[in-house]
This record gives sequence, C-alpha cells and structure tokens, in this order.
Amino acid sequence: MRKYPLWLLASVTFVVVSALLAAIAVTVGELSFYISTGNWYFTSNNQNSSKSHDMALYRESFSIKKSGRIRILAIGGSTTYGFGVAPENTWPKILAEKLEKAFPGKYEVINLGRIGGHLEEFVQNYRANISIDITREKWIRGMRPAEKDISTWGWKDLNPDIILLAPVVNDTAPDYLNAFKPNSVSIAARRISEFMGNLSISRKLALMYYIKSMFLIIEQKNNKVVNNESESLRLISHMYGDNLQKFITMWDKHVHIYLIGLPFLFDKEDGAKQARMAALYWNVPEESLLKEVHYMPILEKLEHDVRRDISEKLNISHFEAGKEIKERPFSKRIRLFTDSVHMNSTGTEIISGEVLQHLNEGI
Repeated sequence: MRKYPLWLLASVTFVVVSALLAAIAVTVGELSFYISTGNWYFTSNNQNSSKSHDMALYRESFSIKKSGRIRILAIGGSTTYGFGVAPENTWPKILAEKLEKAFPGKYEVINLGRIGGHLEEFVQNYRANISIDITREKWIRGMRPAEKDISTWGWKDLNPDIILLAPVVNDTAPDYLNAFKPNSVSIAARRISEFMGNLSISRKLALMYYIKSMFLIIEQKNNKVVNNESESLRLISHMYGDNLQKFITMWDKHVHIYLIGLPFLFDKEDGAKQARMAALYWNVPEESLLKEVHYMPILEKLEHDVRRDISEKLNISHFEAGKEIKERPFSKRIRLFTDSVHMNSTGTEIISGEVLQHLNEGI
C-alpha cells in the first residue's frame, strides 16, 4: 500500500475540513436570513438582474450621449434637485433657460441633484448610477447598492465639459448631530466592511452580509462619541474636505469644475426670535428650528471655509451663491425659503442668475 507524506495528508485534510465548514457556514447564513426575513438572501439581492437605466431619482430624464453642445452637470443634494419647487423652477433648469437665451444652441444643463445626495455617494455615482436612495445615515451604517440597482452607465459616461458641484448640509449635519471620533480599530473595521460591501460575492451570500454586519458593529462600538463642539467641528471639517477632494480629483483634467455654495436661511445674527417667526410662517413645530438656528450658521461657515481651502488647493473655481439673499433682513429672506435649507421659486431664480453671472466670467 502506497504511503503518502504526512504534510500532504494534513494539507488535504485541512482543505476538506475548511470546505466543509465553509459550506456549513454558508448554509446556516442563508437559513438564518430566510427565517428572519422570509426571503432567500441570494434571491432578494439578485432578482431582476438585468441592468436598469432608471432615472427615477433624477428630476428630469436626460440623454447619456452628448448632443454636440457643451455639457454642464449640476451635482448636489435636494437643493439642486429642487425639493419644494416644480421641475421648471429648479436653479439648474432656470440656468439652462438663461444660457439658451444668451447662447442659443451652445449649452445643455443636466440636473444630477439627488434628494439626500452626499459626497460619498457621489463618488459611487461617478462609477455607476445608483437607482436607489442611499442617505448619508444609511451610508454611515455601511449600506451599499445591490447589484440589481446599478445600471450599465455612470456619471463619467456623461462626459461633461463643466461641473457645477453644490454640496450642502447632507455632508455635515448628520456628523454634527451625531459626532463621533474613530480610532484605529473602528477605521480598520469600516474599511473592511466597505471592501466587503463592494465585492460581488457579498451581494450573493447571506454569510458575507452577517460578517459585514459584524465589522460594522465593531466599528460602532469603537467609535467614541464627541461631546465637545470644537472637536466635533474639526473632525467634520476634515471629513468634508477629504470627501470634496476625493470626488473632484476623480474627474479628468479637462473638466472645468465650479465649486458652489448655496445659502441657508439662518445667519449667525439670528436667534430664538427668528426661529419662532419661521415656525409661525411655515406652521411647523418650533423645537427643531431652535436647534437649526444655532447650528446652521456654524455649518454654513465651516462649509464655506473648507470649499475655499479646497478650491485654492486644487486650483478650481469657487463661488458662494446667495449674496443677494443673505443681505436681506430676515422678514424678507424667509419669503425665499420653504424651510431652513430649500429655496422657493423666487430664491432659485436669484441663485440661477448669480451662477450665470459667475459662469460668464469664466466661459
């Protein structure tokens, strides 16, 4: 009888046992997911696997292929999407009309504003369009799109000539209201969960879902809550600048990027009186506005300072819109907003005019 080396027998045994344990773990993961949800993980994440060109989350549909015009992309959150106003009254739409009147047939403007849109999601959108809404809060918890929710085209395929990047409070407020300071363990856990979330196998096996969830729990348990406002703002400033730079540097050098700030309602001079006026004007509870009148001006200044620093560092155009709006007294300023962040059609008209004037200086 032929004798095999001990190392070979040990290696084969290890491979067989490992494969058996992996199969058991995969099976247990699928059964656990089915018992808790009533659906198989593989089925729920891969049904309707044909790629979609769904543009439901965008305000208006658009052609992926360029028409020969100079293409401008307006990228931002709900303030760019035009939350609270009709599609024809968003600032990108009004800007498109103004450009067409001034330069017939020369420019087209595509509104890529997304309700809840934020810079980390924008990086993903650069690679492949996400046809589901992933808020910053969900993103922080590690949620990523399933394979069925990613189309065959991405923002880079739109081949823009000009980008109007108008990130707003989605990138700072969630972190300000729930500020935490990561350590080396939580950073490592988050990177592992993000890496796993981008693997194709993670969308096919419930086991990977549970392992990723485990690393998210490790991350959350090791994050230290920050109660000091100055420390919180320092962390937010660093994260905001890092995300801005990451997104901007993804684009080709020929793309002319304008970094734009949009105004909030409350100024640093405003207080409880203005919060009560706004509550009565919009017929909403006063409590949340009392918080916003405190932190909105703080975040607006932080964002302005970071945008200025990033624009200087990367040598790109920077413009803070809303000067005319911010110069008005509160009683007149509030008439341009539907809440503390979103402008009405009169406000978006003013913003579009200011953006056009800034563009005219560079085109």
